[in-house]
Amino acid sequence: MRKKGSFSALLYRELLLLRKSLTTYLIMTFIYCLMPVLVILSIRYGNLAMLPEHILNDIRGGNDLMLKLLAVITPCMLSSAASESAVFDTQIKWDRFRRSTPVTPFRMALAQYALVSILLVLSVVVAVGMIGLCTSLLGTSMTKTDIAMIMALIIIINMMCVVSQTFIMLFRSVDKGMLAMLGCSVAVSFLAYEKLGANITVDRLLSGAEALLPLTPVILMGILLLGCGLTTFIYARREK
Repeated sequence: MRKKGSFSALLYRELLLLRKSLTTYLIMTFIYCLMPVLVILSIRYGNLAMLPEHILNDIRGGNDLMLKLLAVITPCMLSSAASESAVFDTQIKWDRFRRSTPVTPFRMALAQYALVSILLVLSVVVAVGMIGLCTSLLGTSMTKTDIAMIMALIIIINMMCVVSQTFIMLFRSVDKGMLAMLGCSVAVSFLAYEKLGANITVDRLLSGAEALLPLTPVILMGILLLGCGLTTFIYARREK
């Protein structure tokens, strides 16, 4: 009877494999989170106070989208770091070695997406914290739209990670997998533009994200389950 393999050891393997990538992401997150804070402080006390009045009014009112994106885009990408394990596994041909171990395909996939889930929660906490810090420095309050923007970004980033990881594993090639993911992204963007056209505006996108906000936990859970299921299926298929 085949043993399942230690789950804690598998999770440790994922952390060990991604230690350099996670360190890089954390450093980038710190730098990019520091930038909007410095911008706000410069607006209040420094040279940026000489910007045109209409720009300053948008920022002071908490309505500057670019500043908010700058504050949350890198924290939202933290959860995508775990998807790089597929890249490293392909490069070192881990799948060939894994088949000689007692590790089942499901536990291998579960360990990968357990780490994704942990980083996803960390992404949400850091991103919400950054929005809260920026709005408090500006003397405003965090809105439902801000939370919706964060969750929409995390959904998009994690969906792209699942697609890229699946293609990389299917093709057993990082270049082919990333190219396939890029092709899918371009195709979806093109179809969305063809269908909606000029109706696509920032306000409409934010309104749509706000409408989907109550469903985001279900959507994220579905993405994680889909990724785990696809990874398990690919691993199991190669054992036949």
